[in-house]
Amino acid sequence: MSRVLEFPPVVVTRHPEDRLRFRLYGADIWVPESRLVAVQTRRETVFLIGCFHEVARGRQSLVERRIGPFESAGQAERAAAELRKALGLELPRNPTQVTEAELRANPLAYDEAHIEVVGTWDWGFERSSFAGAWLKPPDETKWQREGEGKLKVKARGFWRAKNRSYGHMGVSPAEFSSYALVETAPALQATPPWTQVKAAWLGDDKVTFEQDGEFDEWRLLVGGRPLPMLYNGTPRNWIPIGPCLRAPDPFMTMGKDPPRVYCVFSYGQGSIAGTAVYLMEGVSISLNADESMILVEHVDVSDSSA
Repeated sequence: MSRVLEFPPVVVTRHPEDRLRFRLYGADIWVPESRLVAVQTRRETVFLIGCFHEVARGRQSLVERRIGPFESAGQAERAAAELRKALGLELPRNPTQVTEAELRANPLAYDEAHIEVVGTWDWGFERSSFAGAWLKPPDETKWQREGEGKLKVKARGFWRAKNRSYGHMGVSPAEFSSYALVETAPALQATPPWTQVKAAWLGDDKVTFEQDGEFDEWRLLVGGRPLPMLYNGTPRNWIPIGPCLRAPDPFMTMGKDPPRVYCVFSYGQGSIAGTAVYLMEGVSISLNADESMILVEHVDVSDSSA
């Protein structure tokens, strides 16, 4: 441990394992030094800007820490200047500009790199893909999305690829933690337009599908009219079966008493501890005994092979 700066009321010390401690009024603020990219001021407060995803707890910000308030805006400016000088870092740090194609072609070449890149963010249920990596946005609440879709964005952050297993179930070969994310084009249509009406047959009953006007959720129509739905045992007006409906030939008949159709769709594959894992889900659709209600079961049917 070594003292970096003492500028009342702040004492800054450098610790092993890439840690800086800012002691303010008896409270400690910790940040990873390698992820600190800027020291800024706003009125009487100093802000540390960077990628703090790995150390954030609870409701803490993923991209900033506050030091202050100081007695005046001038004192905050002086504290920020002294801090930049004492740390011996080139702040603000400028990222290396790379392309989405370069990241996809050789993710390991950019391990731990501070980068800026323009690309397409593909998001959805348990999916956050950007340049082949799992994207961690700077504010999960602001960037939370319903359903699924794609955004053209410019992102700054830190790229990791050494472990080759990131994101949901560890199937992404890299991870991109972003501290700045800007949308550069309107959201692409979440659900592609239909080229044909998809339907399933439950015995003599034709089932068609109607999409919610805003989200990638659907309701089922029997004979052209909606029926109450039970989704995994819970009454629902709309259900998230978009990935199933986008399968080229989604429905298979599974039994006749009662009539039932079944859809299996894949949303990825990967390798965990040398085992190939195929990530799939299944949707089963049937009618209750008096055909007054649609029963929908959505289950995980992931499979693996040695």
